[in-house]
Amino acid sequence: MIAASATIPIFNFTRWEYIHLHEVLLYPYSFNHEFEQQGNRGDVLGMVSSGALNHVMILSQHQLRHAFINKTGKGNTGVHEFVHLVDKTDGDIDGVPAFILEKKYI
Repeated sequence: MIAASATIPIFNFTRWEYIHLHEVLLYPYSFNHEFEQQGNRGDVLGMVSSGALNHVMILSQHQLRHAFINKTGKGNTGVHEFVHLVDKTDGDIDGVPAFILEKKYI
């Protein structure tokens, strides 16, 4: 499911590499912004980290499975996080993946 999530955003890009990703951590359930999984759990289902966890993606295994099982759902945390990495290729996660858009469209 992680590989499918990684493939969907870049399916037609030849020789694509996720240059800002070295590791994917799979947590059993959601977590909080301090990456804690204990207690009430958190409201975070996936995250592309920066700072101390730069180049690391964290995903909720429960949410990842649910997204692929739910055929009518419109959200997929895994795909969503990999899209952030496509966007981050130009250095910023700002919603504008400049490398795939012509300047006139930016």
